[in-house]
Amino acid sequence: TRAVDLLDSAKRILIIGVGTSAPIAQDMFNKLFRLGLNCRAQTDSYLQLMDVALMGPGDVVVGISQSGGSTDPVLTLEEARKNSANTICITGNAQSPITQHADVTLLSVSHETRAEAIASRIAQITIIDVLYVALAMRNVETAVRNERRIWDAVLSKTL
Repeated sequence: TRAVDLLDSAKRILIIGVGTSAPIAQDMFNKLFRLGLNCRAQTDSYLQLMDVALMGPGDVVVGISQSGGSTDPVLTLEEARKNSANTICITGNAQSPITQHADVTLLSVSHETRAEAIASRIAQITIIDVLYVALAMRNVETAVRNERRIWDAVLSKTL
């Protein structure tokens, strides 16, 4: 609920992730963008720091890192906190360094059975989907209107 409250009231939202978390960050951007929220995603470590340097009170940074120990997301959330922005992390490790810089930690519990990171991605996407649905339910009319406008624009260009 706290994460949804922060996202819902944010002036600006920055979503960050590197490596295998980068596509998850892009997916979250796509969902929040559709709701009309002022958000962007950065998957480049330098651009993340540049972007967060210009953020402040009322802004929210969402850091996605399954290990929670990747240097770039940790440094970005640390900088966000120094600038008084709110921070949310999505991680698979409750004891990881990224949680020390997060106002809200959302834990993506998973157990990989293969060498490829599949279960962790599914867990992270599930959290993002829950946030999306909770935000959409807070303003159903806007969510439906935006989806209709998006599909009308897409369909009119593809037929």
